[in-house]
Amino acid sequence: MLICRAFIRITRVLWDCFSYPFSMDTKSIFSGIEPRFSGQAGDADGREDAASALEGEIPSSRRKTGEEQTATSDFKRLTELAEPLVDRFSDNRLPEWNASSIGWIRHLSSAHKRGKVGEELIRRWARSEGLTVGGRGNRGHDCVVAGLKLEVKTSLRWNDDRFVFLNLRDFAYDAVALLALEPTSCGLWIVPKEVLWKHAKEQTLGASGVGSRWLWFRTSRLPRWLSAWGGTLGGARDALDEVAKCRLSREWQVVEQQSWCELSADVDWFGDSARAATESPAICG
Repeated sequence: MLICRAFIRITRVLWDCFSYPFSMDTKSIFSGIEPRFSGQAGDADGREDAASALEGEIPSSRRKTGEEQTATSDFKRLTELAEPLVDRFSDNRLPEWNASSIGWIRHLSSAHKRGKVGEELIRRWARSEGLTVGGRGNRGHDCVVAGLKLEVKTSLRWNDDRFVFLNLRDFAYDAVALLALEPTSCGLWIVPKEVLWKHAKEQTLGASGVGSRWLWFRTSRLPRWLSAWGGTLGGARDALDEVAKCRLSREWQVVEQQSWCELSADVDWFGDSARAATESPAICG
């Protein structure tokens, strides 16, 4: 009985196969599954997806969708993590700089360019004061003003109302010109190297082993020691004259010490009588 039933089923299957119209277009056989995989006719992604599906792989369109979802999820998470940092780091004073006549300095593409602008401003300021301005003789300073070797440092006001002067190096200069810029005001100090080096804080150690330093202070609370070296353009001119006097005083001290050493080398501190007394035997009487 079981054998008969199996024979009947095989016969029906063979009949269905041979009775199928051979004139039917082959493309119509896949017409039911084509929209599922191919998308548009001739679409390369559709052919790739169909092949991937037949091989048991995840279609590339689904992979792309999964990657996009992951990227969107990651970005959303990062946005949530960054939200508490907005007030701390964002440039919330930008409209103030946009309205400033020197706002273009703030918008320069790099700190290096802003530093170069600061150096040129100091040169122009010195010339406007009737001072002689020369180029630097070596990389240890930025310019020479009235015979003084100046290192120029520029700082724009930070969002937390600070001026920060970075990368102060122990190079060959007499004084440092600290140029501080705000949207509607400015400050300039000419500080002797010894004074600035005393108050600046250690920053990093360079490749040469010589540490660089940095200085910062609040815009509304200047250090007391700094007030003696300018603040305004007129005050900076007075400070420059004072630094020049100090340098001349130091040079005279060096000259006097050298002259004294040379004179000391020529003086016979032990005269002939003194030598004779030390060389002759003592007389006891």
